[in-house]
Amino acid sequence: MLKDEPRRYDVVALRESQIAFLPRRLFRALLDRSIGFNRHLLVQLDERLGQFIATVENEGLLSPDLGEDVVGIGYGID
Repeated sequence: MLKDEPRRYDVVALRESQIAFLPRRLFRALLDRSIGFNRHLLVQLDERLGQFIATVENEGLLSPDLGEDVVGIGYGID
């Protein structure tokens, strides 16, 4: 819902999960008006990004400096 494009990937739950469905209009309204909602999204994205980076580093696919590289994306930091 963060991008206005079709999802390109399948989603598979790795454990028992509760999923919330929000109509796009409600999601956008919460995104525009709710600090708590935005904070929750940021925490979730941060956790997933941390898991992804740890997995990639453990597999030896990218350098330990990946975190610095990710922070620099979009900010022109060298």
